Amino acid sequence: MAKIIMGIGFEDEYALIADAAVLGKTEFLLDLACGPGIYARRFARKIGAGAVVGLDLSMPMLHYASRMVREEGIGNLMLLHGNAMALPFEPGQFEVVNCCGALHLFPDIGRVIGEVGRVLKPGGRFTIATSRRADGWIAQQWFKFISSIGVDAFTFSQLESILAQAGFTSKCLHAAAGWMVIAATRNG
Repeated sequence: MAKIIMGIGFEDEYALIADAAVLGKTEFLLDLACGPGIYARRFARKIGAGAVVGLDLSMPMLHYASRMVREEGIGNLMLLHGNAMALPFEPGQFEVVNCCGALHLFPDIGRVIGEVGRVLKPGGRFTIATSRRADGWIAQQWFKFISSIGVDAFTFSQLESILAQAGFTSKCLHAAAGWMVIAATRNG
């Protein structure tokens, strides 16, 4: 069902995100709104000698992610409770920031993207998977439904403009059904 709504399955989405993040073995990565850690845990295993910080506002999500980290024996992943609109990090601290499945939930997208730009090093990578606003009757009905429950959706050009204002160059890697995947780079 999720693949029908999103136009992409999780494994394919992860492959796009991981390729765009250009992960080596020593990156310092922030998984923003990490939820249960489905990306953060994979990133931590891939990075090896690097480190991943998973940040989320939801304590139940962080408790679940913490349990999974312990069960999987992952030692290079730290989970923090925090707000994406006021990131508790120094400027230029991360090489990569990932935000999959949450950007459309934040009340002030521009502020969140500005915070991401602040904590990324120049040339740092920002990967995003978020809800997509598409044309057509079915897409419009879907947008009306998700809007009624407080979820936003964007066109790529809308996000591209917000990202550019925050100092990013971006490209769309996937746009189908109600979902898109974006790779952005913080300009020097």
